[in-house]
Amino acid sequence: MAVGVALAGCTPGLPDTAHGADRIDTSPSPIPGGSRSEAHRSRDSFPSAADTGPDGPLAPYDGPLVVRTDGTVIENVEIVAPQVLVAANDVTFRNVRFVYSGEIDAEYAMVAVDPRVRGTTFEDCEIDGRNGTARAISGAGGVTVKSCNIHDVGNGVEVQSDLTVEDSWIHNIRTRAGTEWHADGIQTRDHDVQNVRIVNNTILLDGDETAAVNIMVKSGRPKNIVVSDNLVGGGSYTLSVDAAEPADGFAVQSNYFTTESFPNVGRWGAWYPRGRNIEAGGNRVLETAAELEPAR
Repeated sequence: MAVGVALAGCTPGLPDTAHGADRIDTSPSPIPGGSRSEAHRSRDSFPSAADTGPDGPLAPYDGPLVVRTDGTVIENVEIVAPQVLVAANDVTFRNVRFVYSGEIDAEYAMVAVDPRVRGTTFEDCEIDGRNGTARAISGAGGVTVKSCNIHDVGNGVEVQSDLTVEDSWIHNIRTRAGTEWHADGIQTRDHDVQNVRIVNNTILLDGDETAAVNIMVKSGRPKNIVVSDNLVGGGSYTLSVDAAEPADGFAVQSNYFTTESFPNVGRWGAWYPRGRNIEAGGNRVLETAAELEPAR
């Protein structure tokens, strides 16, 4: 599908084409037509409040806000704090509610995973940023998010590589006025992005920056990336892929793009495709069942 890039001057989070050679049409991209399929998921078949986040009574958390012991399990609690720092391997948060209590932009992320550790898992958690912080979860790699409810932050999950996000509801994602958050539902960081699995999530942005799923790879080949069976909408382009080198195993399949926020899915369109060797197919518009053409 041919699409235009963001306006010169750069929509935050997207490349600034004013300084490059790819000056192409900047008008909003129409949602492409295509064939319809009888196999069509309904809106309520995707993750929502009904099947994500913690369940049952939660005790107030009174433990350390820096987790330093490998294999720690924190469960069935509510953590009200500016930040939790994970500084150990194989830490699990299960059935936990995180509530941000800091000043606006006071902390880099609500849950910051030390780049030297791996094996951080969030299961059945809620992360409520209260529109006061730029990131819910941040780390270099080795992060798994399952059946979580993440909302009211700038970025839901921002991790470089070795990331799994499944069966989660990421919503009310926005850039707060007066900040430079460049909101994304899920964003990979810039280098050596690999082993990323984003499957069966609802990822919705309120505004027009930046993307529900933003795969950024400024150096190195993106490897072993799967984005499938998600409901996504909002942002500048709802799905943004910006990879300098050809991919080695990159599938974008069977996702549903909703027009809830914008008639064109995102402000400028559904896709921002700057990548090669991406296998795309079976992606549809939720409201019409029209199949989106693969990004080229």
